[in-house]
Amino acid sequence: MRRESLKIAAMSSLAAAVSSILAVSTAYAQSVAAPAILPHVDDQLEEVIVTAEKRSENVEKTAISIATVSGDALVRENAVKLDDAVAAVPGLNIIGGPAGFLVRIRGEGINIPPTFGEPSVPVMSDGMYNSQVTTTFYGFYDVARVEVLRGPQGTLFGKNSTGGVVNIITNDPVNSEEGMASISVGNYDTLDTQFMYNSPLTDELAIRISGSTSSHEGFLSNGDNGLGSQSGRFKLRYTPTDSLSILLAAEITHNDSTPPGSVLSFGTTCCTADSPHGSTNPWYDPAPGGNYWRTNYQRYWADLEYDLGWGRLSILPSAQSFFLSWRNNFAPGGNIAQYEASTGQYQTSGQHQYAAEIHLQSEDSSRIKWLLGVYYYNTPDWITQVDNLVSSTGAPQLPGLYPNDPSFTYEAEAIRDLAAFAQTTIPITDALRITAGVRETSNRKAVNYVNNPAEETPNEGYLTPWNTSLSTSQFTYKAGLEGDLSPTSLLYGQVSSGFVAGGFNFNNDSTFQPETITAFELGSKSRFLQDTLQVNAEIFDNEIKNVQTFYQLANPFLNGTTITAPQFVNQVEPATARSFGGELEVAYLLTRVDRFDFSAAYLHARFVHFNDPCLANGGSNMSGPCAGVWPPIPGLVHVGYDGGIMPQSPTLTLTAAYEHTFSLNNGAALTAHADTRFFTKNYLVFTYLDPFPPFPPGTDVVPQATVSNASFSYASPRGKWNFEAWIKNIEDTPLKTGAFGPNLQLADPRTYGVSAWVRF
Repeated sequence: MRRESLKIAAMSSLAAAVSSILAVSTAYAQSVAAPAILPHVDDQLEEVIVTAEKRSENVEKTAISIATVSGDALVRENAVKLDDAVAAVPGLNIIGGPAGFLVRIRGEGINIPPTFGEPSVPVMSDGMYNSQVTTTFYGFYDVARVEVLRGPQGTLFGKNSTGGVVNIITNDPVNSEEGMASISVGNYDTLDTQFMYNSPLTDELAIRISGSTSSHEGFLSNGDNGLGSQSGRFKLRYTPTDSLSILLAAEITHNDSTPPGSVLSFGTTCCTADSPHGSTNPWYDPAPGGNYWRTNYQRYWADLEYDLGWGRLSILPSAQSFFLSWRNNFAPGGNIAQYEASTGQYQTSGQHQYAAEIHLQSEDSSRIKWLLGVYYYNTPDWITQVDNLVSSTGAPQLPGLYPNDPSFTYEAEAIRDLAAFAQTTIPITDALRITAGVRETSNRKAVNYVNNPAEETPNEGYLTPWNTSLSTSQFTYKAGLEGDLSPTSLLYGQVSSGFVAGGFNFNNDSTFQPETITAFELGSKSRFLQDTLQVNAEIFDNEIKNVQTFYQLANPFLNGTTITAPQFVNQVEPATARSFGGELEVAYLLTRVDRFDFSAAYLHARFVHFNDPCLANGGSNMSGPCAGVWPPIPGLVHVGYDGGIMPQSPTLTLTAAYEHTFSLNNGAALTAHADTRFFTKNYLVFTYLDPFPPFPPGTDVVPQATVSNASFSYASPRGKWNFEAWIKNIEDTPLKTGAFGPNLQLADPRTYGVSAWVRF
């Protein structure tokens, strides 16, 4: 009660302070004559250009469900991570994990740990695919926009895009001299900086240099969930003729901070003094501190564009490398004492990625739009090693190298893709068009895996290395019809498909097949009232086969020993599922200085058939794969799963934002902004193991909640410099974003601060 009272008092004080500022600003603005043209405001909603179909198009003329976030909005919102940038996009959920952010769109997203498979909603940078979800922590500076494509993108973007695509598009060099620098400070010792400098060296040559630093203390009580990263990007653009453009670019990021830790599970109500984590603070982590999270990420790419007169040729080669070193404490099992005494794990992971895409497409002015392309991707050396840092006797072990560590896993995986694709849009009349696209993908994976989870496993010792490969050829397609109801209104419908590559069950030396999706969509995009009101809507129906989900069973190598190794292990079990629903997005310029945004997303996502042999055969008479490996746990409910709700799929999500700009007599502007997001109850995982002793019922439940943000900014007369005060998660909602075993990942608590930036 005291905590709630303090929260209410804090929110009331904040509201009173904002109201006072608004009142003073309004009085000042009304006391002077407004300038003829108000700065930083428009008479119409802006036109947004996207490259969702690999050509520059007005988003309102593109027959795809797309949400965009501008680079200016990212700066204003102090967005330094993926969840800062896209959490408010309707139909999208952010999944926080120990290795990075995952994305779920319309109920579709990865249901298995990243080490088992690849993300089914890729987060791309400048069109480059990256299988490392950890890279989603970085790169949000000098950004032109973020494009969120909802629905399968299997034709133009290929595998692992069954739910959609998030594409971060950074700014390219331009032929003018300009620069920007910014700084943000806030609670938790937050300090973020950004800079950019662009300069034309000659009439044909221009460079752009940008960078950022981001740091804050850990959000968890033991210091975990801290951030400390530095990143720099260099771009060189050469345009020797009007028909040829060559871009060379490089980005290097280093992170040395505390790891993205977790807290001990709590139920639907948080938090009381007798909670399992022993504190009324949701962000209390009883595990020892002293952890680290160090990464080095580099990417190099080129973009060659050549206008042939009758078409445009694009060549996009890239190379990326990633290395992670991670020391972390976490709960090894269902015992709180073990959690508090844990000396944790040491993990290293690294890989190189090489890719190239070549496509030839029609000129933008062509009546018939067409595109042909080929794609190559290769990860020859995705190597991960995990070492438990404690033996069965409790004695700490130093990180070892395979095969000398008494408790470890070692995985070396190689991935290779080859694909060819084509898409065309053909006009039937001046107002009616058809679209058809196809893609053929050849995917091959190979693995070398060794697992010794228990030093004292009887008669086991070190397991024989498992070497195997998996090859898949997959055909994906898209067929659509679109029509202009008016010059400012588009109606479209389409059917499309996609797939997620298969993978490996490391716990029983088996493979699982690709997940596939067929999606039916109907949407409209319209503007009214002289381009001051925009209404976009879409409904969808997804049919998903071989859904890559996993069930938990007791670690078969424990055999009663008491060691720091996983109590449960996971195995992928294909399922079938269906999801349907829709999104509504409204943007309205009430006046030149007032903007209102609203969105609603409805989602019904259910497993149609899920044959979990361990859950279905629960109890004392287990048979099949569960025999002798999962003795019944008192109080554990074993459930059949047909009709079960898919993870991270709230039935209803609502967002609203309001912004008002006050014009001052010197040409400057004050802008007040507030936004909020509401979502209904959903589930972190599909197992619903309630109760999970000794953790309370509802551990896997994300209660319905509201998360709100606000800001108040000042812009100088010519927009050369700005100052802003901001606050995020005003309610201090302990939002669960991920679960693994008895651990929970939480979104950021309430944060606040001030920012300043200057343009020159």
